[in-house]
Amino acid sequence: MTANNKLLESQFIAVGELEPMSIPAAPGLYCIKLKNSASLPAKYGKVRDDGIIYIGKGDSLRERLWEEELNHRRPATFFRGIGAVLDYLPPKGSLLGKSNQNNYKFSYEDTEAIKGWMRKSLLVNWVALEPAKIPEAEKSLIIKYQPLMNTTHNPNPSTELAAARKRCREYAKSE
Repeated sequence: MTANNKLLESQFIAVGELEPMSIPAAPGLYCIKLKNSASLPAKYGKVRDDGIIYIGKGDSLRERLWEEELNHRRPATFFRGIGAVLDYLPPKGSLLGKSNQNNYKFSYEDTEAIKGWMRKSLLVNWVALEPAKIPEAEKSLIIKYQPLMNTTHNPNPSTELAAARKRCREYAKSE
């Protein structure tokens, strides 16, 4: 079984049942998808039949997937995007004076609510890969599957997602 097949066709694990130490600290790719019982707001359209909403990479799968994407301990693209999709806003003015005007964070309460939604609604899988193979593998999978939450390399990026992220950035920059 190829790495791409292992990533997308192997058994996914519910985020609510995930143990952080089960995720390797090795570099690789990860895939996030919706459980069959979960949905996103209707304005984002129909999610793929297989539920895939995001494909990402990390130098350490544990750090990137667990620490950043699923727990927002540091800024993470997927977490910010899913929070925006679920209509959460960062604290007003929270980006004022910050050097990076894109890495908004949500309040503690909203972060906990987003994490709770993810525990109930998402499944994940990962595959360790040689670092040299990761960029091309990620790019080809995003081009092929066009996951809703991916914008880079996606030939059909969601305009609704872009608008939701922009709304969050602007709110976090406002006084």
